[in-house]
Amino acid sequence: MGVTRVLRTLFERFVAKSVSLRLCTLVLRCYVTRVSPTVFRYQQYRFFFFSREEARIHVHVTCPDGEAKFWLEPAVELALNKGLRDGEVRELIHIIQERHNEIREHWHRHFGH
Repeated sequence: MGVTRVLRTLFERFVAKSVSLRLCTLVLRCYVTRVSPTVFRYQQYRFFFFSREEARIHVHVTCPDGEAKFWLEPAVELALNKGLRDGEVRELIHIIQERHNEIREHWHRHFGH
């Protein structure tokens, strides 16, 4: 089940049980943090992982204009792009190359290998 579907289901259950919006927001934020931990933020970009995804090391990036997924091995490479301009993708590749070790450390800490 995708993260969006899980979040929608949780929200619907909370609403059906008349759980306060504040509590609902807190629980959903905790869920999202566990399932898609943020590695770091840079300007408008959020760099993060999805738990329970493929084993090959990669990082997701999201911003108001779109999102992308980048492989880290064997080299930094664009895996998927939805809505980001070529210049943004090049900038993100550069950022990921610069912070490659930090991303790998977060990966191993989160996934335990």
